[in-house]
Formats: sequence, structure tokens, C-alpha cells
Amino acid sequence: PSARARGATGRLRLEVVQTGTAEVREELEADLVLTATGRKAVTDGLGLDALGIEIRPNGDLAVSTSLMTSAKGVYAAGDVIGAPQLASTGIEQAESVIDAMLGRRDVGAAEDASRLLDMPVAAADCSPAALLSNAARYPIGIWTMPELAFVGLTAAAARAPPHNLDVVEGVGRYSESIRGHVHTVGSEREGEYLAPFMRGPGSAAAGAAGEQLTGPALKLVVERAAPHRIVGVHAFGEDACELIHLG
Repeated sequence: PSARARGATGRLRLEVVQTGTAEVREELEADLVLTATGRKAVTDGLGLDALGIEIRPNGDLAVSTSLMTSAKGVYAAGDVIGAPQLASTGIEQAESVIDAMLGRRDVGAAEDASRLLDMPVAAADCSPAALLSNAARYPIGIWTMPELAFVGLTAAAARAPPHNLDVVEGVGRYSESIRGHVHTVGSEREGEYLAPFMRGPGSAAAGAAGEQLTGPALKLVVERAAPHRIVGVHAFGEDACELIHLG
């Protein structure tokens, strides 16, 4: 917005303009304005350029698919290499870097391999480009009140092309589990979670189609046929952004 002022109604008045111009595209009124600026890697002053490490204009370190920087033998992981800049992806990237540094992908699982080499190997390509090309590879958390989180597909997306999957949905209320009671039931914040959850066609949960499910809940989207592969996990409620990692 190019300008913000309180109108006669006390609401904020904004003028939305195209970046780099003074052309007003739209005028808006709002009670509050949320500015989301994102994150920027702090790499200034580390002397990385002296090592021959390429630093992009926004401060991110350029890395290969194995997360090696432009300096041979120097790897990077986490927020410093750019989006999606999440704790979950940073952990996966760190594991991938360790695998690459130890050469575990080249050794394989020989009979005399050490216990370290027998451990699961992380995904081969955890670069920002690979992660951003497939959002189903990592969970998304929205730290609202209440929290929202998801990973994978919704039921509608799973049934639509190009997936064309036969899926069912299973929904569990926080109020139906012991851990859910620990989080919200009976607390002062319980009233914040009264938002509708809809049970779609073919739901694995009991009840008539379209029945409202209110309050905090977890939902799984699962293929109907064995082995019943989970293709989507959704959470709504207290600590949803942490619980989604268990999915």
C-alpha cells in the first residue's frame, strides 16, 4: 500500500499500487493490516565470498541438488539456502547433507556395513527447487488462533486429475482422544475452536454425509484399497503445527 490513513469510520484506508509505479490499482478499507515480509538469510560478514561460495542477491547460498555450495566440500542446509525455510525441511536437508558427506548413497547396504550405513538414507534431493516443486513433500503450518496445518492432498484434490484416486476421509475430534483433552477440552480457549469441519462423501467417520464436525480435529485422507496409503493429513486446533509432523 502506498498510503494508510484512518477514514471517518475509523477504519484503515489503503491505496494499492503496482510495484515500481505510482499508479493506484485499488482502494481498500480494513480494520487491520497484516504485512507478511518473509525471511532473509543473514549471510553478511561471514566471509563466505572469500571461500568462493556463491551468494545470491537476496543473501541465500546457491547449492546443488546434494546441497553442496559452489565451494567443493562445503555444504549448507536450512534457512540459509532459501525457501521453504521450515524447521521440518531444514531437518531433512541436514540429514541429506550428512548422507552426502559420508558417501552413504554410494556405499549401499553391504552385509558388513556399519550400523550407520544401515540407517535410512534421506531423500537424495532436498534442494529448495526440489522441495518447492512438490508441496506434498513437507508440512505447512499456519500459526493462527486456532492453528491450521496440512501435508499432502485434500480429498477433492486426490480424486481430481492427475491423481484420480479413490479415497476416504477419517476425522477424529480432539474431544475423542486423551491427548486432545490435554490440549483444549475444558480450557478457557476451547471456544476459539468452534469452526465447522465437513465430512465429505465416502467419509470413513460415522454419520450422515454433510454432517458438521465442530471443534478441533485431525483428518486423514486415505486410499480406499489396501494397503490404504495415506495421501493427506490435516489438523485444526491447539498445537496443530506440531502434531502435523506425526502425520
